[in-house]
Amino acid sequence: MKIRDAAERHLLGMVDLWWDMQSSHYDYNERFYQTKSEKECRKLAREYFKKLLHDKNHLVLVAEELRRTVGLIHVELLAMPPVYTIERYAIIREAVITKSSRRLGIFKALFNHVEERLKSNNINLINLFVDINNPATKAYEQLGFTTRQKLMTKWI
Repeated sequence: MKIRDAAERHLLGMVDLWWDMQSSHYDYNERFYQTKSEKECRKLAREYFKKLLHDKNHLVLVAEELRRTVGLIHVELLAMPPVYTIERYAIIREAVITKSSRRLGIFKALFNHVEERLKSNNINLINLFVDINNPATKAYEQLGFTTRQKLMTKWI
């Protein structure tokens, strides 16, 4: 397996992974995760990822096996308000591994690469939002993530 910066040649695989992740989220909260049609979502996701590949405030890495994209992680780099001693932090926006490649250490390898890149840029805080019903919560906890806040929502 190889971990590398995502490039345009990875877009199809990234969109496939993203759709697998997004469509599985319906099980957690159908109302919140409701999307447009699959065809439109795939088109929009391709445009979204293509734009991110050229944005210095986003880090997108892929895991490849036999030239097939089997995992991706997307991290956004953000600035803190100037009152804090922490100047910059990262937030994991998407992380997904193909179903057939789960439990093989691919997510951990992707995350370790992200962690190294962030440390080399003096960024030492990583946040993420994960649905409370998502079984991936355990994988994040195994990497040292802890619950610090609760995202609350209200439908109006």
